[in-house]
Amino acid sequence: MYKFLDTPLMLHKSINITKEEAREVALKQVIFLCQSGYFNVTDMKKNPELFLQRMEAGIIDASMNVKLGVQLLLFAGSIMNLGTKKHHDLYLKRAERCELPGAFAMTEIEHGSNVRELKTTAIFDEQTNEFVLNTPNKGAIKWWLGNAACHATMATVFARLILKGKDYGVHAFLCPIRDPKSMELLPGVIAGDCGDKIGLHGVDNGFLEFENVRIPYDNLLDRFGGIDLESKSYKSEFDSAGRRFAAVLGELITGRVTIVSGSLNCRRVGCMIATRYASQRTQFSAGKEFPEQPILDYKSHKTRLMPIIASSYVFEFIKRNVVKKYCRLHLEKVSDDELQEIHALSAGVKAAMSWDTQTHLQTLREMCGGHGYSAYNRLGTLRNDHDVLKTFEGDNTVLIQQLGGYLLKEFSKQFSGELISDSVQYIRKQVGGMAQRNPLITRLSSKKHLRNSDYHLQAFEYRTAKLLQECALEINVNKKKQGIFRAFGESLPKLIRLGRAYVEQVALHDYLHGIEQVQDPELKPILKMMGDLYALDIISKNVGDFIDLIKKNKLSAIHDMVEWLCEELRVHAVSLVDSFGFPDFLLDAPIAKRDHVRDDF
Repeated sequence: MYKFLDTPLMLHKSINITKEEAREVALKQVIFLCQSGYFNVTDMKKNPELFLQRMEAGIIDASMNVKLGVQLLLFAGSIMNLGTKKHHDLYLKRAERCELPGAFAMTEIEHGSNVRELKTTAIFDEQTNEFVLNTPNKGAIKWWLGNAACHATMATVFARLILKGKDYGVHAFLCPIRDPKSMELLPGVIAGDCGDKIGLHGVDNGFLEFENVRIPYDNLLDRFGGIDLESKSYKSEFDSAGRRFAAVLGELITGRVTIVSGSLNCRRVGCMIATRYASQRTQFSAGKEFPEQPILDYKSHKTRLMPIIASSYVFEFIKRNVVKKYCRLHLEKVSDDELQEIHALSAGVKAAMSWDTQTHLQTLREMCGGHGYSAYNRLGTLRNDHDVLKTFEGDNTVLIQQLGGYLLKEFSKQFSGELISDSVQYIRKQVGGMAQRNPLITRLSSKKHLRNSDYHLQAFEYRTAKLLQECALEINVNKKKQGIFRAFGESLPKLIRLGRAYVEQVALHDYLHGIEQVQDPELKPILKMMGDLYALDIISKNVGDFIDLIKKNKLSAIHDMVEWLCEELRVHAVSLVDSFGFPDFLLDAPIAKRDHVRDDF
């Protein structure tokens, strides 16, 4: 795959070119990839894991990656997942090859996360069997749509289906917006450019507004709901609007899964650049007779860098977990409970992953000093382009709350006698034993104890269970006075902490399980140290959540152990990041070359 990307077009630098030029380069790159045969969205149903692996090629350029995602995963994906055979036959292959450039018109100026309350309308005309699309007010203008400002000729528009005056909720419609030859806007369609952004200058984000735009009935993506044209009545296989709406949104989980993978790759690229630079950049010495030492040898550098590298390894395994669960959606029939778990977990992991990566990229940029500020060394571009992932495909704060809400729902089942999902069985055990903390364990500070993986996992599980119980009790008390809506709202800050705690706990669990399979006697101890560093670093930075398990002397010992692990892992730092496998041409940063010289600058 990397050899396939090693072409002048794909390696075209986006530095020192205008926004307009960057957009045209991104379009050409997307067309090249779409017509290569490697990126058919229909392959997702056959081999979703392989398709997601190929999508990781987007690390070469973020604008191209987002534009490719809009075209394939959102636009073509909506045709495949929400449409039926008639839509597949007419549009899918052309969308896959980018012969039909498309946009995904869901977000409105006044509604993003709350998709159920979108205001764009699609009123069915019974005389002509057409839908009439309208934007009822300025707040309903479709906004931030990738491909919409310049290149899209059709859009998947999410609008309220209205039949005989009755509102049947949000559905998806295919709406032509430009003449494919002249690229002129079609009658009734108003479009424009959202303007300059923090990053992703190669993506033509735009807005769409509709004034009595007519489309035929067959442009409704009616897999989950539509109209019987003989009786002019609404039909759906689902017995409730809520279940139908959930099914529609359920098919859109792909975007979150690809963000999990893409965000982790951004973190890895940043680690490779910063680590290689730190291993070669020298500064200061013990005296004139001594050589200057690499900045990676300084404790202040190691203790910032090594935990980020460790997190890149640990989160690889929760990423695999999410991808595996996602693939089951396409390859097997899953239960409603499993579907809810996949939705909740992917939402939470997407939020935690992108939040942390954004923070880490800023740290890595600073660790490269002035060279890190140079656009040619890519760290600033990575940081700016990655920023949108915190709100793209769902605002992180809302997504992590969804995971917290799911955990609360699972927690409540133990009181009603229902079965608790396998992934959260620990709740019953941990909550039941919360009041029985062993006082000896809270003080133990030996190396053997602090590096005990069972202790780490139990501490993480305890934190999750404690936060879960606190949230449940708080909501239960407040709902009597405030009602359930306000009571839930009052607990949202704690729900965010709960969601993050659960993601970090599952990540540690999956990592420990994964490295158990490693047989290499030299590699396994290094991976064990990485897991220890990840766990202890989180405990030390979130000590308030673990306060019941840690006395003062133990906290000091944990800080010392984090520093010791960073020191022990320093000698392996370059090898650890080189194993990520990105070639130099893909890193595209002079300071990241294995033997960088002044001429590269």
